[in-house]
Amino acid sequence: MVTYIFPAQCDDRLNELMKLLGADGGYIAGSPLTAVGKIIYIYAPNYKLTDLSGIAEGSTVYCGFADAALKESADEKSIKIRCFNEDRMFTVKNALLTAEACVGELLIKERRAIGDIKILVCGFGRVGRAVVKYLAALGADTDVATTSPANVLGCAKPVSYDGLDAGKYDVVINTVPVKVLGNEFLNAFKGYIFELASPPYGFDKERADRAGTEYYILAALPAKRKPQAAAKVMAEFIREDER
Repeated sequence: MVTYIFPAQCDDRLNELMKLLGADGGYIAGSPLTAVGKIIYIYAPNYKLTDLSGIAEGSTVYCGFADAALKESADEKSIKIRCFNEDRMFTVKNALLTAEACVGELLIKERRAIGDIKILVCGFGRVGRAVVKYLAALGADTDVATTSPANVLGCAKPVSYDGLDAGKYDVVINTVPVKVLGNEFLNAFKGYIFELASPPYGFDKERADRAGTEYYILAALPAKRKPQAAAKVMAEFIREDER
């Protein structure tokens, strides 16, 4: 028997995950006091585990991130920490869900045809590549700001972060968690920004507000817009890991 414990407040994605794991025969408990058999704690993929308070010895913890020191402390207590974001297949699937949800937000907000607007995507990692792929399918005119222009093949035009003409873009979609474009860009930019990166984000929100720029922080998009699909990706990772 396996007992699953969700210690943090659950969003729709985690509620869907409970259903999937319960259908597998798992027992969902509120605390280790009522646990039966092996105990597995589950946090969201964007959650960083910072301490082991309340975690039973000999259990397994699934979370988004954990530093090396915490993992070492966990080993001393026979606690296994598994980070979703350290698994390549999970991050690829989650990036596709993030990109799909992002483009959905763009289609809802934008009154113009996608082919009639100029889009800048900052970063060409997993999420950036997935976003560009979806935009290309819609016929979007897309530039990609990246330090590795050779990786941008066919579906978009690679550009440097330096000397960008902010006035030519209607939309910026940022996937890089550092300040890649400065205040000069914000002052000249007249469109809106979708922020997909984690803190500290790609832009200074207060500066964006002062410049009158629409700045939307779209955190945890899979959980908010694709909860069933996001839960399925998590369940697949856990099931494979627990075999």
